[in-house]
Amino acid sequence: MMKTLGLAAIVLSGCAFDGARRLDRPARFQVGVNSRQLARPAGDGFAARSTTPPANGGLVADHATTFDAQFTMAHRHGSYLGVEAEAGTLGTSGSNYAAGYGVAGLELPLARGALGIELAGGRRWLRADLESEDVREWTVEGRAHGRVWLGEKVSFGATLGADPGGSWMAGMSLSVYSNVFNRWGWK
Repeated sequence: MMKTLGLAAIVLSGCAFDGARRLDRPARFQVGVNSRQLARPAGDGFAARSTTPPANGGLVADHATTFDAQFTMAHRHGSYLGVEAEAGTLGTSGSNYAAGYGVAGLELPLARGALGIELAGGRRWLRADLESEDVREWTVEGRAHGRVWLGEKVSFGATLGADPGGSWMAGMSLSVYSNVFNRWGWK
């Protein structure tokens, strides 16, 4: 918890070091839905297993449907830093997926949208059902996204991502920007 709070404090304090740009710092708020396929490596590690035999014949939760919210602020040369929170279900009654990430990325604005890559890292918590213990882990995930402008400060996007353990995600999002067409200092 302290590491997550420390990371959030560092990311959010970036605007204090921006000099003249800090009062006109472009920001993005994004909300979306994701579908996640969770890897199940050998042994007891990552998979969200119940401590009691489940009624469904020992099914291990390996899929999550989540909602996420991300807040990022632009830096130089199309780069950005921010934070993301994600919550959802593993598809069974009483299951839970929750995560908090720090996000760093690069985005290239285009005439009709934007293309970008980002790296998200942080902590996630999984629970298969009400009788299960939480499974906690640190994770890092690489992502690629594309966005299409719906208006001067609104875009619709799609994201694909994967982590080194073999888990992957696909998502859709709606983003709202503080600057017209996300021109984060690009003229």
